[in-house]
Amino acid sequence: MPDHSDQEFDWDRLGVYSDDVVRVLDLFADSHDSGAQGDYAPYSAPDSDECGQFPPPINIALAAPIGADGPLVFDLGDMRTLLFNSVIIQSGMRISDPVRLIFDYTQMMMAFLLFHEAPGAIEMIGLGGGSLAKYCYHYLPDSRIVAVEIDPDVIGLRARFGIPDDDHRFSIYCADGADHVQIDRSRPDVILVDGFDGDGQSPQLCSERFYNDCYNRLKPGGLLVVNLCGDREADYIGPIARIRRSFGENVLAVPTECGANKAVFARKVAGFVSSPDELGITASRLAPRHSVPFEALAERIVGEMSAIRPG
Repeated sequence: MPDHSDQEFDWDRLGVYSDDVVRVLDLFADSHDSGAQGDYAPYSAPDSDECGQFPPPINIALAAPIGADGPLVFDLGDMRTLLFNSVIIQSGMRISDPVRLIFDYTQMMMAFLLFHEAPGAIEMIGLGGGSLAKYCYHYLPDSRIVAVEIDPDVIGLRARFGIPDDDHRFSIYCADGADHVQIDRSRPDVILVDGFDGDGQSPQLCSERFYNDCYNRLKPGGLLVVNLCGDREADYIGPIARIRRSFGENVLAVPTECGANKAVFARKVAGFVSSPDELGITASRLAPRHSVPFEALAERIVGEMSAIRPG
């Protein structure tokens, strides 16, 4: 594949028109200084010291390994991100710790373990930089993981993002996720949907037919988790309503703390947990074995449950 690393890019456009790329700059500056996850502090360029010397330069690189029209790989210090259309962040990771989940929405999607602690089979619709795939592969050694990605160029970047090779418990298929869910006959315990392209959320992954197919595919008690993204609350109403028509009232939407995302949990069973206490107990059991802050996530989920079911 040709390397277009030296190609000229409009850095001013990236900085001025892309809130997402600015967030990457903010995230790196904040996490580099404090180790915080997902807390976007305002970014300012480093000042010179008393002797007029600037700090050591941060490595910055923007590569188009697939070609000028393909996805881009943007490195800023220890941060590596996958960009669509030069401005839309699809995924991000720390180069020094590629398994760590750095975005709040990915951490919240992993909160499915609070409801289904030991999934035997996990299916992912949308691969991107493989954040969820890597985490599940590393932390859930007893789970069989299948990722479905429609864009072969994205799959072609798997090595750059530290995504493991296919083996007896991990596979990546190049296919339309909606078609796969409709025709595949396996019965996963969990389906994770994080499907975006250069135009945003894929319409075929937001349809009522797709959500019906997910419901039919899941094992009894199985869980669908969908990452939704929008600029305003109205953007979530349609997809959540369609999920409810497929799964009934067993649906919970939890907003992320940073960014315009919601993680929607829908379970193929009546109710999620018997009590908030049970959720807390599960979080305490998971916490020592994971890098995801399950106890904090459980508190947010319980708060959302209380908000929609007062008393």
